[in-house]
Amino acid sequence: MVSAALSGALDQAETYTDPVFGLHVPLHIPGVPDAIMQPRKTWRNPNAYDAKARDLAARFVENFKQFEDVNDLASEGGPRHST
Repeated sequence: MVSAALSGALDQAETYTDPVFGLHVPLHIPGVPDAIMQPRKTWRNPNAYDAKARDLAARFVENFKQFEDVNDLASEGGPRHST
């Protein structure tokens, strides 16, 4: 993954937007199993993945409160959903 990113191989890669974290994730990276690029699909219980993702997002949101005085651009980053 790092080699592909550094080489520019991901510059034109098709992506999906993670619904919780807002990250643009490549659908395919040469040499990497496609399933890894969509971690929800690697869990036996997708609902358990969703719960963990929401929990992690909520912890990001809570932790980010210490940076409330930063500029708007920085505050736009981070998870999209905390519940």
